[in-house]
This record gives sequence, C-alpha cells and structure tokens, in this order.
Amino acid sequence: MPVYIVSQARGEEKLLEFARYVSPQTTFEAGLWPELMKAQRTLAHRKCIDKLMSAEVGLSAHLKKRGTCFDLGFTTCPGGAGIQPGRMALRKDPEMIELNRTLISLYTKILNIAFPDREEGAFERSWATNGSLTMGENNLHVSSIQVNFSQIGEAVEKGLKCKAHIHLDKNDDLTRLTIMLFLSKFPMNMFPGRFNITSAGLTCPADTFGALVFTGRHPHCSSGLGKYPDELPLDSPLRSKLPAGLEYPQLPSKTHPPIRINAVMYPRLHCMRPGKTPLRRLYGKEALGAFVTRRAQREFEARQFIKQNIGTSKTRDEIQNMFSWQDENGKTLYPANWIVDLGLKHAGKPNQEMEDRHEAALFIGFGNRIPLDDEGMKKEADALAARKLGKKMRKEKAFSAGKVQCTHHIARRRKQCEKYFFAKEGIFGCDLHPHAGLSKQQAIDIDDESWDTRARKREPNKIKDEFESDDGDDEYLP
Repeated sequence: MPVYIVSQARGEEKLLEFARYVSPQTTFEAGLWPELMKAQRTLAHRKCIDKLMSAEVGLSAHLKKRGTCFDLGFTTCPGGAGIQPGRMALRKDPEMIELNRTLISLYTKILNIAFPDREEGAFERSWATNGSLTMGENNLHVSSIQVNFSQIGEAVEKGLKCKAHIHLDKNDDLTRLTIMLFLSKFPMNMFPGRFNITSAGLTCPADTFGALVFTGRHPHCSSGLGKYPDELPLDSPLRSKLPAGLEYPQLPSKTHPPIRINAVMYPRLHCMRPGKTPLRRLYGKEALGAFVTRRAQREFEARQFIKQNIGTSKTRDEIQNMFSWQDENGKTLYPANWIVDLGLKHAGKPNQEMEDRHEAALFIGFGNRIPLDDEGMKKEADALAARKLGKKMRKEKAFSAGKVQCTHHIARRRKQCEKYFFAKEGIFGCDLHPHAGLSKQQAIDIDDESWDTRARKREPNKIKDEFESDDGDDEYLP
C-alpha cells in the first residue's frame, strides 16, 4: 500500500509520495525476478567485493570511514572540487556497467509499480532544462548508486559504519525518491531484518528481492537481522517466508557465500540541479562507467548546452548535429528529438509543479539535521566537552615540553593549526605549514621551490583524485 504525506505549498494542501514497500511476490508478478537475480548474482559473487575494494586508492581509510559501502555512479570530490564518476565507474568494468544498466532499469519499473499515477511531466521538464546528471538512458531520477555489504554473523555497524544508525541523507534531492533493493543471500533459519523510517513510524521486512521506495530526507535505518530461535517452529507465522509456489534461486555456496546486500539508487541534489559545482571527468570515454551508454552521455551534454545557452538561436537539428556520435559500426546517431525539443521549449522558464513539490517537502522535512531528544543532546554535549578537554590537555603537554603552536590559519576550517613543534631558528611552522606567518615573497626567498607544495600534505594532483564519503554528508544518531 502506498504511503502519501500531506503538506502545503503556496498556502494550499499538497500531497506528496512518501514511501511504499514492494514485496518479493509483487516483483515476481511484475516479471522483475530475472533482473533481480542477475543483479544478485553479480553482487553476491565472492569476487565482486574484492573488485570494489581494489578500486579504492585509500582502502584502509575507506574501510575505516565507510566500511564496505561502495559507489557505482556519480559522486563528489573533497572540498567542493566537483562532481565526477566514482572510482569503480572510472574503471569502465564491463560487468559493473551491465550491473548499473540492470539497476537503473529496475528503478524505473519499481517506481512505476509503487506510484503508477505519478505525474512525470514536471520531472521531464526539470531533467531536460536543468541538465540533470543521471545514469543510463531516459532515467530522470538516479544519479548515484551505492551498494552496502555486511557479513552474516558480524555487527552491521562493522560493514555499514554510520549507515547502520538512524540517519538522513541531507544531500539527496528533496523532490525525488530513493529506491533500495534487498539483494541479500541469507542462510536458512535467518530473519532478514527490517528497514525503518523512524519519523513516520513505518517499517518493512528486508526480504530478498523486495524493494522500498522512500525519501532519504527523513530519518531511517535498518534493524533486526539475526537467526531465529531454535525453538521457533518451521511453520510459525513469525518466520519470514515466500508465498507457496515461490522459491529463491540457488547460488553455489563456493562462489556466492551468504552475505547481506542492499543496493541504493538515489538522486543527489547537486547532480539533479548542477549549479556552481564543477562537473569533472564527464566528457571523455572514462565516464562511460557511470553514464552506461554513449547516448546517455551525449544527451547529457546536449541538455547542458541548452541550459547554458538559454534563448539560443540554434535549431534542434543543429544541436543534434553538434552532439552526434558514431556507434561501434560507424553509424551516426543523434540525441533524441523529444529531449532537445523539451529543453529548447522550457529552458529558463519556471516549473511551478517542481517548485511546489520543493516547498511542500521543505515544510514537512527535517532539514539537514535529526532533532535530538534530551539524551541525544546530553551525549552530543559530553562528546564536545571531551574533544575540548583533549585539545586542552594536548596543548598543555606540548607547552610544558617547550613546544610552540603553529601560527598557520586554516581558512577552510576557520581555526588555527593545532600542531606543535620545537621552536628553532629557520623553522616558522609545523611540518605541514613550514612558512606559517611569512609573506609569500619571504617564503620564496627561503625556498623558492617549496612554497606551493610543502604547505600541503598531499600534492594537488593527488587531492583531485580523492573522493568524498557520502557518510560525511549525512546526519546520524549514535
């Protein structure tokens, strides 16, 4: 049963799609099991998680911060450096590209099952005129895919880190919906757990080949995965099981050991409405891992051109010729007529339906932070006090040892560097900021080759290849 939420926009009542659970039986009746089985077969394979890990440059840091959560689509870079394909996508692995194609197809079909009467015209206009960065062809909503793995028998927090706690995804687009696919391979006698939207008191089972359509901007989490008690009868209604006549496909245990897998397809705000955020590494063949097809990439470029040249005198045919391409057989192909026509017709014009949806979502939303109860506020205050005490103790210990504090001001963090060092002649800062307190010319006089590089721990060309953790953009409760 679909769940709607009543809000308001421009002083009038506005009904928004909120959530719907799609059961394994429903997906079977809709003919989606072949695609779900295909996605599960790829993700549950023992080599898949090894492949995803090998794509991460800083694997130890990734595992520490994000655990075994990996991006397959577009993501962001640190320090607001831009949007670009994730590490796995940049590898253009054929198996992962096919997986992305399958997941995007499932998103579209499941969204139509969940909310068949949803008005798509406003989303099409927004997608065409905003130059939205999406994966695959004719996909209006999904910019990013995240796959979450956790091993059976270990704490979920070990694999998912803060994603295992109540959190909200503050960088998701307010007006669009996320879909989570449950693709786990569970052993016998295992309860699959539940997924909860805590703000609305909604919960659903995480049965394999089921799906949940929901908004990531409300607090949510998973819970309850574990073995059934030995004394619980096999025919007990408390056990999660498929309807009579349905059976899950059997995967060989040697190559597909039991594992918990959720695939999350979501709309990232800065991809749905690209603004001042730079778009990087999107225009060459290396981006095909995220775009999935050359057509999707060239049509994105056409939509971006229309967005950046509102009121252009170029005709549809001229724009199509500008962004034409050749397939593997040498045939010249062009962006779809309807996409170019829609962009030219509505570029620069207001989209009242999307504005109303945005206002209504803000009205009933949680902003970027989960409200804390008294216990949560006390924990947060205690953690802040502990951090301050730790800084104070480190400072006192350093000063008592005869060290001085680096005078470099970190503009991004709006505070003074907290590293300490022994004052010596010719040393003007810590090892990261050796020229702290000096003008640029003074520093050049000391060492003309070190000014631009020694002040950074990482060289600029390494910085731009680092990816930001989505978890760092989420608000969660411990």
